[in-house]
Amino acid sequence: MNTSGSDGVRVGIAPVVTPPIAVSGLRAALFAWLYVRAHGGTLVLRVADAQGPRIRDELTSLLLENLRWIGIDWQEGPDVGGPHAPYLTSRRVDHYRDGAQRLLDDGIAFRCFCTPEEIEARAQKEKRGRSSQKPTGHRCASISAAEAERRARAGARTFVRLRGDACGRVASDDVVRGRIFVEPPAEAFLVDPDGAPFDGFASAIDEVTMRIDVSFRDDESMPETAVQIRVARALGLSVPRIAHVGEIVGPDGARFGKRHGAATAQSFRRLGYHPRALANFLVALSWSHPDGLERFDPATLDRDFARSPIRREPAVFDFKALNRISAQTIREESPDFLLDRVYPYLLEGGFIDEGGDRARLREVVAVCREHLSCLSEIVKYADIFFGETFIEVKERKLLKRESSRQILVAFRERVERMSDLDAEGFRRTITEVQGATRATRETVLLTLRVALTGQTAGPDVSDVAPVLGPRACAEKVERALHLAHQS
Repeated sequence: MNTSGSDGVRVGIAPVVTPPIAVSGLRAALFAWLYVRAHGGTLVLRVADAQGPRIRDELTSLLLENLRWIGIDWQEGPDVGGPHAPYLTSRRVDHYRDGAQRLLDDGIAFRCFCTPEEIEARAQKEKRGRSSQKPTGHRCASISAAEAERRARAGARTFVRLRGDACGRVASDDVVRGRIFVEPPAEAFLVDPDGAPFDGFASAIDEVTMRIDVSFRDDESMPETAVQIRVARALGLSVPRIAHVGEIVGPDGARFGKRHGAATAQSFRRLGYHPRALANFLVALSWSHPDGLERFDPATLDRDFARSPIRREPAVFDFKALNRISAQTIREESPDFLLDRVYPYLLEGGFIDEGGDRARLREVVAVCREHLSCLSEIVKYADIFFGETFIEVKERKLLKRESSRQILVAFRERVERMSDLDAEGFRRTITEVQGATRATRETVLLTLRVALTGQTAGPDVSDVAPVLGPRACAEKVERALHLAHQS
């Protein structure tokens, strides 16, 4: 399958650098990448960095890192180049100037001399329904073309905007949704006072220049799509086939966002979700594996992706399902693979020092990986191995029992005499404690779990104790006895 030559379909994505790419945009990029792998061709990454903070290089680097982190690669883009470079809208300003001037000359667009502050204040009033005035742009739209050009030549800062009568809804044959009707914002912005394009206008120009056949985007981009179609028709340009991936909603039915939890690629990355699991989950929100699999590696789908359509209906973001898939994927990784990835969380939390004992860390990871849905959760168990175990008051009640005290004393007496404690030695010690206290095995293990880990769930105490070693086990039991006595 050809995924890198000039032959085949040319698929475009144009994520913005700010705000950080959300899961909806990440999912659209994944579908574009899968579409290229299924049909053969070229994935073209154009970064929309013309608007927003002027720290473009840093933001662009972060965007590319997040796309690569989840497994996406591209054949043309800002970092790999290509025949239509540059692939950053901030460096293509000259490409848009002629198109903007043509729209002005033809009366499709007008110059708006309002300041950004005036535009924002009027937008807020209109949103609250408190303004009796016409929308801001109407005032500037009534200025004659000659007067507007005179002011612009004199140095007045000016936006270029679509005239109201050019902002009606337009039809589009969407790759995912079929026939849809989209409407641009009233008097949509095309170019800012610095000559930088807004997304819809940039897409109208760039997707023709870059010979894009199919453009993938999230459902929030529909207004920009409408602007693109309006501008393209006015300039006599073609419009690629557009694929709007369906909306993602939270459990409450509202559009998924940060109020529901992590919502950006960077936030999931910081939490330590397995990238392959997140990719699997995001794709499965709107696509079903033809063999009915819940878990799959998107990188291996290739032509299988074309065997099942992308669903157009809204998809519910279920953190429980994501956590389950991520946990299963983490469990399949080797401790060596996970070690470097959990290391920063332990270091940042102050549990270890730079250059800590990697052999012991590997043992800790091997014990904990069965209980991680994301790698940052390692800190929940770090005190077990690297600090004083915190025991909740309700767990201390268990330790106050005379039977528990007997179990702990019997265990401590035995491990204090040991120089080493392996899995077999721990099992043998448990049997001895059972015989000495006449307690059930389950009671002995539960009592020791609370004393050694401070938890009634999580890593199995039979796995924890050998990693701790006899000395640390004896110290933790002594502290547990002291806490029980104090309570």
